[in-house]
Amino acid sequence: MKLLILGSVLLAAVAAAGATPSDVNDLAGLKLFDRTELWRESPEDVGGRLRLKFRSDGGGDRRVLSASAAGRDFFECPAAEVRIFAAGGHVSRIDLVLLNKGDNVSGGGSDKKNKSKNNAFRRELAKYHAGLERLLRERLGRARKLYFGSGNLSRQLPAWGIGNANLILDYSEGEYLIVRIVPTRELGDHRRRAAEGQRAGTLDRYAANVVREKNGDVYIGRVPMVDQGSKGYCVPATVERVARYFGITDIDMHKLAEKFHTAGGGGTTIDGAVRGTRKLLGEHGLRMKETTRLRRQTIIRHIDQGIPLLWFHFSTADFKSRLDESLAARSSTPPREWAARIAGRKKIRKGNSGAHVALLVGYNPRTGEIAVSNSWGERYNIAWVGFADME
Repeated sequence: MKLLILGSVLLAAVAAAGATPSDVNDLAGLKLFDRTELWRESPEDVGGRLRLKFRSDGGGDRRVLSASAAGRDFFECPAAEVRIFAAGGHVSRIDLVLLNKGDNVSGGGSDKKNKSKNNAFRRELAKYHAGLERLLRERLGRARKLYFGSGNLSRQLPAWGIGNANLILDYSEGEYLIVRIVPTRELGDHRRRAAEGQRAGTLDRYAANVVREKNGDVYIGRVPMVDQGSKGYCVPATVERVARYFGITDIDMHKLAEKFHTAGGGGTTIDGAVRGTRKLLGEHGLRMKETTRLRRQTIIRHIDQGIPLLWFHFSTADFKSRLDESLAARSSTPPREWAARIAGRKKIRKGNSGAHVALLVGYNPRTGEIAVSNSWGERYNIAWVGFADME
């Protein structure tokens, strides 16, 4: 019996040592690795060979390209999305987002129906996780346990070494199943209080991101876009945007949705978001203040410093129509004509539907407008509304 056990351990060790990029490509069902070292490739090169329709999520030197993978299977699991992270023009991480409550659990319905849907999803997620872990173990050998993430989001996860990369199986019960391809240098055997190089800089560093246009627009450039897609993840996606803006890169909306207790199909309490965000950012040298009265001078002061504001509000149909109007006509209308046009508009009605969070990233003192940035893709990166409409 002892000899048999020893033999199985030796076989696992041989399998792990023999795991190659080609093995991972075959298992995944897509060409993650090519002949060139992955971390020397551009995100566009990798995105091109994956044959998915990628959209850039911006963010200056630290970008994210994302593509829907609905209807595809990766590692014999239903897939939702592929995200390619980049820094300095090169790939820095790839996430294959498989099943997750944001995409796979629809909102609405009675509490009883929602509970039933969540329970069914938990069972399905656990089944696919068990199957994927078994598949990886059989084909790639026994995994090591390594820490991924920083601060209170750091977790010890099974990892398989593939050259100078590691395949990480990230599973959270009832939440998500994600395969991450991460540089070996980003992982460790010990929990890190905060990752090296992921500390917020001084204020003058962010003030340099402020753009001032001739028409009076003042706004923060280089704010990363994170597209929440069809998920009701406005809070996790927007907080991910803020974190990435301040250089915190080893997080994503799925991990944040777990920390914020975001419901399947969407929905995050303000208290849960504020507590979670304060703790996350605090570990990276950032402080968060709250106000229930958002004054124009408060917005201006922070924008001038290059500091975006998280804005909890009701995105009513009337309000969204104002956003869409600015996107459709503002850039093609002469500034004076546009200012006169918005000055003559009726104030929109108050509402309490469409609870939402977005970023305030700019202002124009001549027109009295505020720049709102939503986690709905590049089209909504900056849309302008009058301060009265915002109020």
